[in-house]
Amino acid sequence: MTKSGPGTFTSGQPSSSYSVAMDASRTAFSYSSTLTVSSSVTWQPTLRVSVPATAVTGTYTGKVTHSVA
Repeated sequence: MTKSGPGTFTSGQPSSSYSVAMDASRTAFSYSSTLTVSSSVTWQPTLRVSVPATAVTGTYTGKVTHSVA
């Protein structure tokens, strides 16, 4: 993660040891500040998919939505 500007940037899952199931909304990063100046953050996210050995051969689809509020 690279950041600029004031405030606190908090990673949702800072490393793979914090991985979670994607069956609900997850927070990648959050930011808090009492100042109203520009800030930015960049990161290189990784999405890991585990396929169980019992999975049926076929095409599976999914959707990842990234939003900034």
